[in-house]
Amino acid sequence: MAETSALRSDPKLYAILGLAGVGVLSSTLVSPALPGMASTFDLTEARVGMVMTAFFLTAVVAIPTVGVVTDVWGRRRVFLGSLLVYGVAGTLIGFVDTFGFVLLLRAVQGCAFPGLLPMAITLIGDLYDGAVATTAQGYLTSTTGFGGIVSPLVAGVLVDISWRLPFWLYGISFAAFVLCYWWLPEPDAAPTDERSSAFEDGQSSALESNAGPNPTPGANRSAVSNPASERSELANPGSTPNHEQVREPDDANTGGNTSAWIARASAWITRVSGMIREVEDALTSEARTIICAVVALFFVRYALFTFMPLYAVTVLGTSEFIGGVAVAVLGLGRFVAAPYAGRLATRVSRPTILVSSLLCFGVGTWALLLTTEPWAVIVILGLTSVGDGFFDPVANDIVTMSAPAAVRGRIVSVLEVGKTGAIAVSPVAFGVLLSASSYTILFLTGGALMAITSGIVGLVLFER
Repeated sequence: MAETSALRSDPKLYAILGLAGVGVLSSTLVSPALPGMASTFDLTEARVGMVMTAFFLTAVVAIPTVGVVTDVWGRRRVFLGSLLVYGVAGTLIGFVDTFGFVLLLRAVQGCAFPGLLPMAITLIGDLYDGAVATTAQGYLTSTTGFGGIVSPLVAGVLVDISWRLPFWLYGISFAAFVLCYWWLPEPDAAPTDERSSAFEDGQSSALESNAGPNPTPGANRSAVSNPASERSELANPGSTPNHEQVREPDDANTGGNTSAWIARASAWITRVSGMIREVEDALTSEARTIICAVVALFFVRYALFTFMPLYAVTVLGTSEFIGGVAVAVLGLGRFVAAPYAGRLATRVSRPTILVSSLLCFGVGTWALLLTTEPWAVIVILGLTSVGDGFFDPVANDIVTMSAPAAVRGRIVSVLEVGKTGAIAVSPVAFGVLLSASSYTILFLTGGALMAITSGIVGLVLFER
């Protein structure tokens, strides 16, 4: 484990931060482009929000699968492949001419997302512990915050030329690939090839117990699959079986193959069920509560991420660039406050930090009702983001450090499924709410949800 004083000089940390920084672009580059995209394809606010939903809905499906894969076969193969797929799909969006293809490519990006930001959280849990881990999580949150500030500003400038240009910035994924390839080996705490082989052996154990030992290289497969052949060899050990005389009918061979696949499927289901039970056993009540709070925060946060650019243009009467600024300041807290989360956690209890952070975000969301001055709205969003900046690293650290290394990837997957599910549903849910009401109702609802969540977290954590 790296010492705190050496953390900043650890190249592995910078590779992880690059991985996380690319992941945060999943929304921050896209939000400023939504007004221009809606105009080009003649879309309603609710429908253009599907650009976010298409990404995060597929990510919700992919995250549990990737969590299992990383715990079995290791981290490195997953994050390197994810960077390539994510970068190619994102860049191509800037060249397509139909909204359907935009949604398709966003869905492909979503499949790669679990190998980026969620993977970065897992890797910190693998490589660091204690205050160092909290500080590293703070750096990660700060990096995502910095990306959340800079990328919408850049995208806001580019969308004044064309809404397509921000998507070309996904080419940054290829630079992150180089960093991770050179600086980020497979962590010692991550699964090894030996464990992967054990898993594969577990898949075929049911088959082997019925079929006998595997044939040696070059041996005829019928020696395993043909019971008559086996009996002939046992009766005459020195003889060579006559495979022309002892032949299985085609339907028997088909039945043997079917049995083999059934055995493999059964072994796979048994293994996966066991892995799910391991996750259930490892999740503490504290971790469960925090995961629920994270879901609520991301549900409201990404409603603001999605609709603030549209709010800036349609209600405040400003430019798309100011809409990008509004998104940028929502990431300010992650850049400014998050690096100090580890230091704050040594002076203030973690439940206090979590409850206060949620209240800060909720009150800030309500405060958007007080003014329609663009500069005041931007200031309010910046102050609101401080709550998110302190909450995220502390929540990540508690959840990851509560999990044993053997199941950490799956525990983080549970956390990320919650986050990503909230992000996927948020644009649709708040888009429908917005279509039926107004931005006033949106802000009231978001603030109320944060206040309720803060109260629940306080009741659960302060009783422990």
